[in-house]
Amino acid sequence: MAKRSPWCPLIVVAVALFVSGCGDSGGKDMSNLSGAWQNPSTKQKLSINLSSDKTTIILGDKTLSVTIKPLTSDSYSLLVSDASLGEKEWELSRVWDDNGKSFTLKFEHDGQTETFERVKI
Repeated sequence: MAKRSPWCPLIVVAVALFVSGCGDSGGKDMSNLSGAWQNPSTKQKLSINLSSDKTTIILGDKTLSVTIKPLTSDSYSLLVSDASLGEKEWELSRVWDDNGKSFTLKFEHDGQTETFERVKI
């Protein structure tokens, strides 16, 4: 009969804790998307409001009603229905910094990809 190392249970626990700690940084929590954002190069503004019954984004000076659906833990589909724009599907993704404490938004819409940073008030 083979002898079991006394380190075996400790190794199993360490691996389990490491794997659980390597999960997504944002989860499916969309609350940290709400707020004011700005493209640092173009100064284009984006405001995301998830706190009301009706989810809206303000892009520039246009307020749009959107439906947000999670695609992954950090990517979301924005379904836009607007009289002047028609039906659109855009994508919004969190891009985390190297230490996982803050993020920028990657906003893909109408064939463009923009990066937005949170506006500090």
